[in-house]
Amino acid sequence: MPLLRWLSVIVFSSLLVACGGGGSLEKEGGSLDGGNTTDNPTYTITVQGYSADGTESNNVTADQPLMIRASLTSSNSDVTGKKITFSLADNLGTLDQPSALTNSEGNAEVKLNAGTQAGADEIIASFTSSSGTVFSGSFSFSTAGDNAQTGDQTFTVTLNGFVKGTQTSNNEVTAGAPLDLVATLKRDDEVISGQRVTFSLADDIGSLTPSSGTALTNNDGNALMTLTAGDVAGAGIVTASYTVSGETYFDTFAFTSDGSESDDSSVSGTVTLGVSIVDASGLPFSVENPVSKDNKGTVTATLLDDETPLAGQLISFSTNYTGKITPVLGTALTDANGEAFVTLSSGNSKGAGQVVATYTDESGNTITKIAGFISSGDDAPIENAEAALDIKLLKGCAADWDANRYTTSLETTYLSSGCVVVNQFSSDQLIDVLVKVTDTSSGDGIEGIIAELSTDLGRLLPESGKALTDPFGFAVLKLQPGANSGAGEVSVTAKSVTLSKAFEIATAELNVEITNGLYNKLDASGNPIDGEYVPLAAGATTVITVSIFDSNGNPIVTPLDVEFTSGCVESGLAVMDSKATSISGVATATYRTNGCNTSQGDTVTATVLTGGTPKVVNVNVPVSAAEVSSIEFIEATENVLALKGTGGVSRKEISQLTFKLTDEIGNAAKQKRMDFRLSSTNGGISLSEVTDAGGYSHASVSTDSEGLARIQVNAGFVPQAVRVQACYIPEELIPADQNNNVTCWQELYLECQKAEAERNGNVSCPVGELSLVSLDEQVVSVSDLVSISSGLPDGNSFTAGPTIINIEALNYIGDTTDISVYLADHFNNPVPDGTAVYLTTEGGAVGTLDGAEFNPQLECNTVDGQCVAQWRSQNPKPFTEDKWGNKINSINPKTGVINCDLYFGSAAPCMAGIRNAAFFDDGVPLGARSTVLVTAKGQESYIDINGNGRFDTNEYYSGYDLPEAFIDHNENGFYDGLAAIYDPVSGTVTKSTEFCQEGDATDPCSPTNTNAGQFEENWDIDLNGMHTLADGKYNGLVCTESATTPTVGATFESLCTKEVIDIRDTFEIVMSGSEAYTRFVVTKAELRNRFASALNEKTAADPTVFTDNAMQLGVDIAQCNTIYRQAGDSSTAVILDLEPTDNTDYCDLGSINITTAMVGNQLAALSFELYFSDVYNNPLPASTAVSVSTDNGDYSGTSGFELPNTSQTSAMSFGLTISREAEANKKAEGNLVVQFTTGKGLVTSAPIAISDDG
Repeated sequence: MPLLRWLSVIVFSSLLVACGGGGSLEKEGGSLDGGNTTDNPTYTITVQGYSADGTESNNVTADQPLMIRASLTSSNSDVTGKKITFSLADNLGTLDQPSALTNSEGNAEVKLNAGTQAGADEIIASFTSSSGTVFSGSFSFSTAGDNAQTGDQTFTVTLNGFVKGTQTSNNEVTAGAPLDLVATLKRDDEVISGQRVTFSLADDIGSLTPSSGTALTNNDGNALMTLTAGDVAGAGIVTASYTVSGETYFDTFAFTSDGSESDDSSVSGTVTLGVSIVDASGLPFSVENPVSKDNKGTVTATLLDDETPLAGQLISFSTNYTGKITPVLGTALTDANGEAFVTLSSGNSKGAGQVVATYTDESGNTITKIAGFISSGDDAPIENAEAALDIKLLKGCAADWDANRYTTSLETTYLSSGCVVVNQFSSDQLIDVLVKVTDTSSGDGIEGIIAELSTDLGRLLPESGKALTDPFGFAVLKLQPGANSGAGEVSVTAKSVTLSKAFEIATAELNVEITNGLYNKLDASGNPIDGEYVPLAAGATTVITVSIFDSNGNPIVTPLDVEFTSGCVESGLAVMDSKATSISGVATATYRTNGCNTSQGDTVTATVLTGGTPKVVNVNVPVSAAEVSSIEFIEATENVLALKGTGGVSRKEISQLTFKLTDEIGNAAKQKRMDFRLSSTNGGISLSEVTDAGGYSHASVSTDSEGLARIQVNAGFVPQAVRVQACYIPEELIPADQNNNVTCWQELYLECQKAEAERNGNVSCPVGELSLVSLDEQVVSVSDLVSISSGLPDGNSFTAGPTIINIEALNYIGDTTDISVYLADHFNNPVPDGTAVYLTTEGGAVGTLDGAEFNPQLECNTVDGQCVAQWRSQNPKPFTEDKWGNKINSINPKTGVINCDLYFGSAAPCMAGIRNAAFFDDGVPLGARSTVLVTAKGQESYIDINGNGRFDTNEYYSGYDLPEAFIDHNENGFYDGLAAIYDPVSGTVTKSTEFCQEGDATDPCSPTNTNAGQFEENWDIDLNGMHTLADGKYNGLVCTESATTPTVGATFESLCTKEVIDIRDTFEIVMSGSEAYTRFVVTKAELRNRFASALNEKTAADPTVFTDNAMQLGVDIAQCNTIYRQAGDSSTAVILDLEPTDNTDYCDLGSINITTAMVGNQLAALSFELYFSDVYNNPLPASTAVSVSTDNGDYSGTSGFELPNTSQTSAMSFGLTISREAEANKKAEGNLVVQFTTGKGLVTSAPIAISDDG
C-alpha cells in the first residue's frame, strides 16, 4: 500500500504540473507589467512536526498522528500563497495530501499518519521558485506503523452553483448567464488548500471552463469552475471529485441548460470546417498513443461549402495547453479537396491539448473548429526541464545487473537482479547507488545529464562522483564504505536540484597478517631459519605486505585503508608509504632505510582502519648501517676578511666555514670527527684549534645532529686567498690512549715521525704516536676561496666624477646629474659593500637624492666598491652676484677694465679665459662653478717593499701623503680659507687665522681683495681648529709597532700612525648658461699666408722696394686693421673686416670678401676660428648641438657636432674654412652661420658675412 500511495503521489504531482497547477502569474525574471528585474530571491524552508496538543514531536502512531508544518520565508519574511510539495523519502507513514499552500503566516500543513510499516523516515518539503530553483527542507521521524490498511480520515466534498460573480445560488445556465461552480474540500471539518479537484459532466449537456475540468483549492478550501450552457438543451449533472490514497470523495450538482450555445462555431451559413488529428498510421492519439518526438501528428482541416470543397483558402492553426504546430506561422492553404495540412509535435508539457483551426471569409465571418489530443510533452529542451530526484542504496546486486540499462529501464530490473534496497550495511560491502532524474513536466526520466554525488562517509566510485543518466534517467555509482562506520549521508545534485539519503555503516569482523618481504637467513645446511632475516642494506627497499581476511578466512574484497609507521620512519631515518588501500584483501607499503641503524631492527606497525576498533599488526625489519662517504662544503659566513687589526663595521676578521658529512645514502653523519687545515698559513692566518692533554694542537670538530661541522678562520696580516681542507676521521681509528692521535695530513704525519730536534718548530705533535688515515680510505673536501684584504679604501684608489660636468643649470633649478664614486683598497680590490661615502659642495646640493624616504642623503653606500649619488642645481650658485664683476662683459673691480674685450662692440668670450683670482692678484673669481668634495674614511697609500702586507719603516712616499681635506672653491689645489694653516712636519703655523671685515680695506672677502678661496672650509680631522698640512707619515691601520717610533741612532726613518684619514677626490660641476657668446678670429699667420703675394709686391721702378700697398698691408695685418682692396684706401672694397683682440696672435674677424679683381688685394679662401662660451666664459652645456651652414661661398669643415663634458676655464673653439665657389650660385652676398641648440631647446646663432662674385 505505501508503494502504491507513493506512486499515486508522483502521478498526481505530474498531472498537476502538466495541467499548469501550482503555477505562478509572475513573469519569469520580471513583473506583470513587462518590466525587468535581475533579482532571484532566496527562500528558506523549515519543517517541524507537532502532536495534537501543539508540542513538537517526531514520533507518530495510529493514535497520535503528527501535523507537519513547513514554514516558507524569504529575507526573514513570511511568504504566503505558495505551493509546498511534501514527499516521504522511504514511504514509511502516509500523508493526507501531497501539497498545500502557505497561509498568511507562511505555513503549509499536512497530516502525517503512522502507515503500516514501522521504522525511521524523512519528510521532504520543497518549493520551486519562478526562476526554476528548488528550495527544500526536511524533517526526520519514526513511526510505529500501526495504522490499519485503510485510513480513518474523513474527507468531504461539497459542490454548489452560483450566478457568475455573485453568491446567489442558481442551477439554471444559459449562454448569457453562466454559473460559478464552487467545490469545497474539507478534512475532519477543516478546509484543505492546494488540493486538486476534478469536475466532470455526466453527458453532453453543458460545458466546463477551463476545459481540463481541474482546479486547486484556495485558502478557503474552494476549487472554482465555470459552467456554460453548451449546445445541447436539457438537465445535466456536474460531479466534483477529490482522490487521496486511492480513495475518491465527491459531490454532484444538478442543473438545466437551454443549449443556447448551440450555434456551431464551425459552421457559417453553408460553409463548414472540420478538423482531424492522426498519427502516421492514421490512428488517433490517446494516453497509450500520445504525440511525441518520434510520433508526430498530422492535422487536417477540411473546408466545405454545402459539401463542396473550397480550395485556396487560408486556414490558421493554434494549440491550447500543449503541442506545437509546424510551420511556426501556423497557416496553410486548402487544396482541391478543401483540405489544409499542418504537423503537430508534442510541445513542452505532458497531458491533454487542443488544436484550434480558424477560417475567415472575405466578409469577415469567422468559423472555428477544435480537436483534442494527448501529448507526451517530450519536445521540452532538457535545459528547461525541472527535475525530481530519487536515490536508492542497493546491496547484493548481481555483477552485471545494469548491463542492459540502455535498452531496459533499471526500474524493472533491479529487484530481479538480487538487489536489496538498504540504508544499513557493513564496512566490507560495496553498495550500488541508483539515482533517477525525472522530468517533472512529463514524468519521464531525463537522459544525458550529469548527476553529481557526494558523501560525507565512505568513498564514491568513480571518485569524481559524477555519472551520466541513461535513456531512462538512471545514473549508477558505487559507494565504498572502506574503513568507516557510523551514520552518513549521500547527496545527489542534478539540474540544480539536490536530494540526500541517510545511511549507516556497521563494522565488519577482520583477521590481519603482515610480512616484511625479506629473505630468511640460512643454516649450515642451507635451510631457512624461521624468524631470522637477512638485514636490509642501507638505502635498500623492501615491501611490507598486509593481508586482510574475513571471519571465514576469505580475502576482504572491499577496499580498506591501512596506515603504516615505524620508529625509524618517525625519526626520519626510514621512508615508507604512510597509507595504502587494500585490493582484494592485500595492502602493501614500500619501506626504504634512510640512515636507520638499530641493533634490534626497526618495528613496522600496520593499522587496518575498519570503521570500528582498528586492527593493529607488527613486523620487525633488521637493517644495516650506512658508511660515511662524502664531505660537502656548505658556506662561509664571510668570503672576504679584513686584515688582522683592520676590522670594523662591515669588515670582519673571522669567518666561520661549515661542512656537511654525509653517508652513502645522502644522510647526515652525526657526532663524527672531522679534521681541518689551511692551504696556506703565510702572514699569520690560522684556524681555531683544540689542544689535547698531551699538548697536541689540531683543528678538529665533531659533527652535530645535522652532520654539520663548523671551523673558524682567523685573518692574518697578508692579503691572500686560501681554502680550508676537511677530512673525516673514522671512529675505529681514534686511539683510546689520549697521548696518541690520528691525522689525515701526510706532511704532518711525516714531520712527527722525525726526532723532536729535527722537527719544524711550528709543527705540533702528540706526546705518543701519531697515525695516518690511509690515503685510499680518506674522505676529504675543500672549501671555496676565502679572501683576506684590508677592506679599507686607500688614497690613490679613490675616484669620483659626475656623469655630466657642464650641466645646463645656470638659469634652471632642479636639474640633476649622477655622481659615481669608486673605491678600492691597497691591493686594488673593491672595498666591502656598505662602505659609507660622504659628499659636500659649495654650489647646488649633493647627496643620495633618489626619492626614497628617510635614507641618509648626505652619503651613499657602496656595492661592489661603487656607489652613486646625485648633484642638483639650486642655490647657492657660487660667485654669480654682480658685485664680483666676473662676467665676460663685466668691469673687473680690481682693475676697472672689462674682463673680455668686445667683439665689434658686443660681449664675447675671453679666448684664454677670464683672469682668475686664484692665480692672479688682479683677477676675479670664476663664476657658476661648483666644487664637489667626496670623502671616505680610509688610509693613505704606501709602497709595501717587503710584501708583508704591513707598513714598515722606509716604505713612505710623499706623493701619497695627504693634508686635511677641504673644498677647493678656487680650484688651485691649495687651502685658501680663513682658518690658520699648521705644518705638522715643522710644527709651525704657516698662516694665521683671518676674518671677513666688511668695509675694511684689507677685507679678504671683498671683491677687491678676494682670491676666490676665502670661503673654503676645512675637514678638521685632528680637531686643532686649523688646516693641517701633510704630516710626513703614513696614516693607516697596517702601521706596525716598530714603525711608530724611531730607532736609536737612525738618521732618517719614515714613521706611521694607526689613524684613519679622509681619503678624497674632488671635481668641478659647471652651471652652464644656455646663451652662446661668440667671437670669430683669424690668426695673423693665416693672413700673412693668404696675402703672401701682395705682401711681397715690389715697385716696377725698383724691385728692391715694396709697393705702398704691400707696406700698408703689412701694417694692417700687424695692427688688425680692416684690409681694403687697396691697403689703407677705405674708398675701395673691404676684403676683411678686422679689429684687434686681447690675444696678439689673432684678430677679430667681422666679414670676408673672396671676390676676384684684376688688381689689388684679394682672397681665394680663408681659414678662421670661432670661440664660444656662456656669460661666465664657462663651456656651454654638454650635448649642446652645434651646426654649421652657409648660403654663399664654399665651406669646408664639420657640418655639426655635440659639445663634450668639460670644466675648462678657457673658451671653446673650432676651425672653419671658406673659399670661392667652384660653380657660381648667382648670389654675391650671404652668411656662414654657426648655430648652438642646448638640451633645453635654446638656440643661439653666430653669423659672419661672406661676399663673392655671385
